[in-house]
Amino acid sequence: MAWRYVDRDQVAELLGVHPDSISDYTREGMPVVERGGRGMKSTYDSVACLTWWRMNKTDLNAKELAQARAFAATADYNEMRVAEKRKLLIAIEAAMRAGQADRGAWAARIKNWPRELVLGGHLTREQEPALVALARELLVEIANWKSLADVEAVIQRYRETAA
Repeated sequence: MAWRYVDRDQVAELLGVHPDSISDYTREGMPVVERGGRGMKSTYDSVACLTWWRMNKTDLNAKELAQARAFAATADYNEMRVAEKRKLLIAIEAAMRAGQADRGAWAARIKNWPRELVLGGHLTREQEPALVALARELLVEIANWKSLADVEAVIQRYRETAA
């Protein structure tokens, strides 16, 4: 949504403060979607910034703080619903079901890669068994995924090895 993501000057205007105050607020913990630098402007989530500002820079009572949190949660929920309707977002469970349905086709493709790489001249015949074993290991691991937690564990391992 065009109004949701704004730059420093727009956040300042929204809050009624000087743009330099936004830099100060950022150092104090105001959320930033993407930090700028070298001629690039930072991007802010206006709802998150308003919520942060109301919770940190104004004197709110408990009821007002709860309302600010509820407003931010509602805005996030509505944005996800719009993304779902536009087919930009799907539930993880739906993606897993689709992946399970296509598992057979993917398995066949993965099993064929070593042979295709040998035939294409990218892999020697001596290297093929090692890649066949790696493909088999990958397919066994995927076959053992039973829950979202299994997938998240693989993603976490990947992030740790990539870091």
